[in-house]
Amino acid sequence: EGGEADVIMTDPPEIIAWGPGNFPKRSATFQAQVLRVTGRLFGSYLTCFSARVGGTSAENTIWESSSSLSVRVASGIGRASSLVVSIDDRISTLAKAVTYDAALAAFGSRRANFPASGRVDLSVFGQNFGAADHTS
Repeated sequence: EGGEADVIMTDPPEIIAWGPGNFPKRSATFQAQVLRVTGRLFGSYLTCFSARVGGTSAENTIWESSSSLSVRVASGIGRASSLVVSIDDRISTLAKAVTYDAALAAFGSRRANFPASGRVDLSVFGQNFGAADHTS
């Protein structure tokens, strides 16, 4: 009697702002790419919280306050990825929140004609090819 009642949050966290919204596919200097997320109902430092970008868990999520998180974003690929913030069992999703730079290729060979059969080595140079090994 006379004590403070425990507060049970049932509303999902609300994402109000985030930034930056665009990252290189892979940082040339391998520096951390940090997404700052502000909102409300992010709980307390004792809360179980996490963030995901495009289905990939953040490398690290730091709770700064009940309205602020810092999310270390993994290198990625893709055009528009969703941001998902989980606080305990409450989830908030923001579609198309994060993008990664498109690849920019500068071909290493100026040869325009190749034989119809046999082997040809071709080198392609550029940036933002992504961190994953994709073959097409």
